[in-house]
Amino acid sequence: MIKITNGQRVITVTNGAFESTYRAIGYLPVDDVARVSQDAETARKALKSHGVDETQEESEAALTELLNGLEGKPVDQWSRDECAAFVHANNIDLGDAKRASAVKAKIKEFIALR
Repeated sequence: MIKITNGQRVITVTNGAFESTYRAIGYLPVDDVARVSQDAETARKALKSHGVDETQEESEAALTELLNGLEGKPVDQWSRDECAAFVHANNIDLGDAKRASAVKAKIKEFIALR
């Protein structure tokens, strides 16, 4: 199974289905999508593009789905969307963090303080 996105939706499909169907219509593995957003506002826009801002109920469901995939996965392996979801859900102030490594360092710092 592989998580893929077309920039608007994130879905999980088999590797075979991805290779035979979804790649041809523009889906990419979530891990291949562009790196972490430039700032917290861009992170919110990334979530919006995945339908997280539709209604409160849909927003919570989409955010929960993204966050559930993070358990047991090292922060260094998180995709841009996973980082954006975590930052958004936990209201993390990224300060001047702009690079993926800096954003992931802020996330690790937040997790260590919990």
